[in-house]
Amino acid sequence: MRNERFLRELDWNLIFIFQVIVEAGSITAAAERLLRTQPSVSNALSRLETALGHRLIHRARGTFRLTDYGQLFHEETLRVVHGVERIADLAMDGAKADRQLRLLVANHIDSPLFDQALRDFHERQPGVKIEIETAPSGMVVERVRKGEAAIGVCILNRALPDLVSRYLGSSRMGFYCGRRHPLFGRQGLTLDDLDAHNYISFESDHLDAGLEAVARLGLGNRFRDNRIAGSANDEEILRLIEAGIGFGPLNVSMGTLYVREGRLWQLPPYDDLPGVRNYLITNPSLSMTREDVAFVDLLEALRDAGGGA
Repeated sequence: MRNERFLRELDWNLIFIFQVIVEAGSITAAAERLLRTQPSVSNALSRLETALGHRLIHRARGTFRLTDYGQLFHEETLRVVHGVERIADLAMDGAKADRQLRLLVANHIDSPLFDQALRDFHERQPGVKIEIETAPSGMVVERVRKGEAAIGVCILNRALPDLVSRYLGSSRMGFYCGRRHPLFGRQGLTLDDLDAHNYISFESDHLDAGLEAVARLGLGNRFRDNRIAGSANDEEILRLIEAGIGFGPLNVSMGTLYVREGRLWQLPPYDDLPGVRNYLITNPSLSMTREDVAFVDLLEALRDAGGGA
């Protein structure tokens, strides 16, 4: 153990107080949150700065901001705080009869890597119950941001700067119609043949959401005025398509199965299909249970090893 003397002599409670000060945005607000006097909180900050030999926060009338060293110290010690939180979770989880892994997943996720992570996690921890809730990709992002969900799986255009975004690979989308649709069974169709027909889309099928590639080809480009129905759920999109209300996008892996059964017909484009990017997201400011950490670590190991086949 390096720097043992420093570790032994450092008052760890000062780190907690420092994090509360940063989160509260002022010593006064931190004192109210900690139920302590303002001078005692200010003194705790001074003691920490003395122990470190560095100024952490610029303090002046109307000014409260982290120094460069303070920002680095904040980022490093935040990991320590989260580690201690996980120790508390571990202690509480050990007394629980039911251990759970809760995931918030966008309905139209098609990721072999995610599927393999679920399979391997269950094999390694068969006693853990896996609970999956579905929501539109935009809602997944917002709930992870707000700390209402520890782990989210969704479709994004790109990694998000305020969340930890782990790329899970991409999947292809195709356009399909059902047996009741006038284009069902027709060969040699082009995109022009779709212009006169109703369009069904996912709620996130617009240019600032995760289905951007589909939107550029579909709603965001030429089918905007033809949109007749929509849903955030694959099964409901499928229901609308099979009802003959219009044509719409589905994951190719899903659509192909129904084409083979004669329930759907694939429409153009047939080549260079639009792709969507799948991500697992977590909030770096939110503590996770040991089950959460184990699942994320497993998925990262599979990704680094090229898993997901």
